[in-house]
Amino acid sequence: MPDEMNSNELQNLWQSQSTEGFQMSTEEIRRRIQALNKSIRARNYAGFASCAVVMIACLNWLTFVPTLTERIGALMTIGGVAFMFLQIYRNNIETRVRRATVGATASMDFYRSELAHQRDFHRGTQLWSRILLFVPGPLVFMIGVAVARPDLRTILLIDIAIFIFVVIQGAPRNLKRANRYQQQLDELDRLQGVR
Repeated sequence: MPDEMNSNELQNLWQSQSTEGFQMSTEEIRRRIQALNKSIRARNYAGFASCAVVMIACLNWLTFVPTLTERIGALMTIGGVAFMFLQIYRNNIETRVRRATVGATASMDFYRSELAHQRDFHRGTQLWSRILLFVPGPLVFMIGVAVARPDLRTILLIDIAIFIFVVIQGAPRNLKRANRYQQQLDELDRLQGVR
């Protein structure tokens, strides 16, 4: 057929293309933004639900636990979880405001800013403040229970060890997520020839 190119012509055309100033298609940007937003929504809803469950449990414990140490631990946990909830909420609101500002247009700048915002949520001050404000409460509570109920010390020591293990795993998981966002930002820079 006359309008079909042979394989050599296709190869020459492909090799002669310039990658400078590469722009991702609007549809590809829109697809990536939608995937990112879906992931953020799922994470936010899981975070909100987890915070609610822990806060309800701690409020319940306040009515039943006999010692001051246990009550202080429950209150500290509520405070730490409330801070975590507010961080997730603020992150959610900031994302919605940026989305509303941009409107229905899919732009590389919006996608880049959203990736950077999510990267920062999972590292640095935001990450470490969540961890430092949350961790002491459950530890104080479990120590209070161990003192009040010596018969449960073995179980509580196991609980404390599991809690510490989970917290120690949480920081690297958040940092890994931040690194994935950074890799996506680096990929965008590479595709656009930015250095």
